[in-house]
Amino acid sequence: MWRYAALALLVAGLNASPAIAQDAAAAPGDAGKPVAKADPWGPLISQAVICPPVPDPRPSAAELQAQAHWRAETGTTCWWTGQCLLPNSYQYDALIFDALKRALQFRRAELRGATVWALVQRRTVTLQGCVQSAAQAAQIEALALRVESVEAVINQLQIGPMPPLQKHPASRTVEEKK
Repeated sequence: MWRYAALALLVAGLNASPAIAQDAAAAPGDAGKPVAKADPWGPLISQAVICPPVPDPRPSAAELQAQAHWRAETGTTCWWTGQCLLPNSYQYDALIFDALKRALQFRRAELRGATVWALVQRRTVTLQGCVQSAAQAAQIEALALRVESVEAVINQLQIGPMPPLQKHPASRTVEEKK
């Protein structure tokens, strides 16, 4: 019996590694640029007037290549411990992102004034952006936790609009200095 489990783990690990390698190879020479297929990330809902976009937190191709062994190991641990039906926890991420985006779009009227971005990695959702109130932030977090296969939610939502970026008063352009 243990031989079948070991064989399944080996196959699951081998199935995870080529996908990671393929993502890393997708952008040769772009060591500092994010890889599109690694960890779903993007806006879920965008209604706040003053909320700047969240910087892309996904790993670069070089970082993804360096993390390949660790990602394969942590991804298959979920299946090995019986917490996942799929052989790798990263395989849930795109499904979770899409389901969460649909859920927030469906409740668009309730979430008026909110701009929410999400990163999904190993069944963990990280929420970022701006919301109108603590109650709205809690509602979005609860909604994310109800999405099937979500293991945890990291709520980094800011209450209230973010102040617009302004030029420092001491800084001037070359034309202004003349």
